[in-house]
Amino acid sequence: MSLYHFHVTQIKRSKGYSAVAAAAYRAGGKLYSDYYGETFDYTKKQGVLLSEIILPEHVPAEYKDRQLLWDSVEKIEKHPKAQLAYSFDIALQNELSMEENIALARRFIFENLTSRGMIADWALHAPKPKEGKEPNPHFHILCPMRFMDENGKWGAKQKREYILDKNGERIRDERGRYIFNAVATTDWGKPETLEQWRHNWADLVNEKFREKGLERFCINSGSYEEAGIERIPQIHEGAAVQRIEEKGFKTDKGIRNRWIISINNVLRDLAGKIKGLIEWITKVRETIADFKNDEALTVGMLVGEYLEHRNEVAEGYARGVQKAKGKNLKLVSSLYVYVQEKNIVTLEDLEKVVRDLDERARLPRKLFNQRKDKISFIKKQIRDAKAVIDNKPVYEESRKIWFPAAKKKFRKEHEKELKQYHAALRSFGDTGFVPDKDFIKKCRERLKEEERGLEQIRADSSDLREEYEILQEIRKAIDTAINDRKKQGNPAEILKGIEGGTEKSGNDVHAKKPSVMAKMRSIKEEIEREKRDIEQKPEEKRNLKNRD
Repeated sequence: MSLYHFHVTQIKRSKGYSAVAAAAYRAGGKLYSDYYGETFDYTKKQGVLLSEIILPEHVPAEYKDRQLLWDSVEKIEKHPKAQLAYSFDIALQNELSMEENIALARRFIFENLTSRGMIADWALHAPKPKEGKEPNPHFHILCPMRFMDENGKWGAKQKREYILDKNGERIRDERGRYIFNAVATTDWGKPETLEQWRHNWADLVNEKFREKGLERFCINSGSYEEAGIERIPQIHEGAAVQRIEEKGFKTDKGIRNRWIISINNVLRDLAGKIKGLIEWITKVRETIADFKNDEALTVGMLVGEYLEHRNEVAEGYARGVQKAKGKNLKLVSSLYVYVQEKNIVTLEDLEKVVRDLDERARLPRKLFNQRKDKISFIKKQIRDAKAVIDNKPVYEESRKIWFPAAKKKFRKEHEKELKQYHAALRSFGDTGFVPDKDFIKKCRERLKEEERGLEQIRADSSDLREEYEILQEIRKAIDTAINDRKKQGNPAEILKGIEGGTEKSGNDVHAKKPSVMAKMRSIKEEIEREKRDIEQKPEEKRNLKNRD
């Protein structure tokens, strides 16, 4: 699956930054902001291949001038924290040519934005990739939040819908003002509109992939959960965090994403391998069903025969025979212990264990997301508690002022602190609770606990991978034992019954088959006996030491 990135944010006016600055950066140009009386120069920015403004049919052509367009946007907005524009960041596809990517970007803008009356100032970036990194071509779109009429006049973002009584009359509040709801004049900011844009972009790209016979690269606009992908979504880092990380400094977001990547690598690797194990079990059962041998074999017995097979191979070594046998015994003993602990007797039992591992491999994603949400919540509580504590003295002082004029003046002078205090306090509900330093201390303890939980999830993911390796070795043991039986003309038919069943030898009567543990004890005794024999011969002992 190819890269899918479709991110939409809002450009808000803030100190030292504006829509003019955002437009200059994306276009790699130089623009002057009348609002700030400041020039924003990004002409040295590398990797800007193309920039242009696409207008709806009714918008006057002079707004193709970037300076005029964004100065006009700045002037119409009066509030110091006004929302100015929508900003789109969309990834292009390395499997397509640059011309094809440009055509897709323009088509998306025409069909989804300008068709709705949105002005689109867009730029294509293709920065030089760093060593070992994939190329990252992408494009940015800036769209003013207000619509424009054919006379070049900006429309309102919202309109008032007054609340009416049963007689159709406007209702007033306790202060005598009419009550109304603020309703957006366009659907540009609705979540469902954004979701539709995301799907439409994916559809355009996938249509191109299918046209070129590249269906395997098709992208998916949904979340991992919607797509049925067992993967934890990474946290959006942003350019600032990435620059800090590139300088060698660690950030919370960077650390969290590295955790996510490591866990996703385990989950992705396990998902495919576990699926392979389940498919293998099905094939082995089909193969065994064709045989007409009435003996009862267990998985444990086949694991024991695997030990015999490995030791027979070791006998053919020129040197290091005893060391090899010792390793074989250690390996197969660990497999047998696992089989006993999991109560695996038949292939059906083995399949249940594999499917259980599959279920447990899905759990880290759910647990990680839960802990991630808890961490975000606790951090917000800490921030809000700090805001309450820092601004509480101002609030307490305002309460001590009795004279209305003096109180009004004080509140105006300290409007920012008082707003922060009340906004932060509201986040704790209307129970009357006021956080203090002790509350922050407890929050930090909870935060450390959740962080330790994330580390535990990483450790558990590694344990899952180790368990898979044991199951993979059991698979190898069963395959080897069954193949040996085929060569001997004595294939297994079914894996059922209890350990220590019977075994046919040609047309002879059934004979008692030794248990796996008996085999292991016998082989261990054989190894110990041979070691004692060698110790009695100093010359052979030195030779053994040299070989090992």
